[in-house]
Amino acid sequence: ADGQLLLRRCVEWAAGESQSVETGEVPTLLALYEFEQVEVAPTLAGRWQLDETGAGYAGAVQVADDIDLYDGAYIDAYDASAGAYGGTNLQLNVRVFTNTTNSGDVYLNSSTIYGDVIVGTGGNPSSVISTSSGGSVTGNTSAQSQNASIPSYDAPSGSFGSSLGNKTYSGNGNSETWSSNKRFNDLTIKSNATITISGDVSVLVQDDFDMNNGTIVLNPGATLVLWVGSKFDMSNGSSINNDTTRPGDVQILLYGNSISDDFTMYDSIIVGTIHSADDVRLYNGSAIYGSLTNEDDLMLDDSALHVELSTSPPDAGGSTPP
Repeated sequence: ADGQLLLRRCVEWAAGESQSVETGEVPTLLALYEFEQVEVAPTLAGRWQLDETGAGYAGAVQVADDIDLYDGAYIDAYDASAGAYGGTNLQLNVRVFTNTTNSGDVYLNSSTIYGDVIVGTGGNPSSVISTSSGGSVTGNTSAQSQNASIPSYDAPSGSFGSSLGNKTYSGNGNSETWSSNKRFNDLTIKSNATITISGDVSVLVQDDFDMNNGTIVLNPGATLVLWVGSKFDMSNGSSINNDTTRPGDVQILLYGNSISDDFTMYDSIIVGTIHSADDVRLYNGSAIYGSLTNEDDLMLDDSALHVELSTSPPDAGGSTPP
């Protein structure tokens, strides 16, 4: 209404000026309006990708089947651009997708999902999601309009060099720096051994990967793509890239999907993006910081999954190492 009045006053003034040209009269200012623009500082309420019809979107967990959380386990989100996980940078809204529609396939026992749960197409969230002993979903629950498309990966091709066979790094002071691609049958890192990654490195473990009180660290600017063809096990305080500001620098892809090829962590930490062809199971205070896509079941027991809002699932270009 104020804008219309101002427009009318301007027209009247213009008409008066036009008449003054003919009559010599001086136009009179009828009214003067001033508008004050209020500056409002924007606040980030959340970050969502517009296309939720397939794999590859950030700030989300994608699971094909069951999701089970026990004994204080939780899933939340954080923003690495705001710094490391912790303080006020935690428990941001996460989206958890599952393609299942079966009753009770999402089960929270004394556990929490800090955000939204989206079940399979045609599913009833009230039936699919079950809670007990204070388990809760803090956000919304709904069904997907189209199930998330979770990719599968074959054994990678490309330049990994000759196989180093079954290799074990063990003991204090047993450390090595990798600056080129590696290929192993089985790889074991244990008893305080440390592997340092320098530059862009891809590692192919054709069979089992095992860390027991071992460490993989990344130099500044380094990246790691780790392919595992069979079991993936971490335990006893092991860690990979324990820097929560750098989840995008590590990709781990478990492409084996036989009955024993689970992705398992006990009392261990990974900061990175993970894709698993089989079950993902975390126990005893384990934590993943980054992103997760899973072609099977997800189970957290006294553990946590911290999804970084801008980190997408692994995208290793099919079967060729980047």
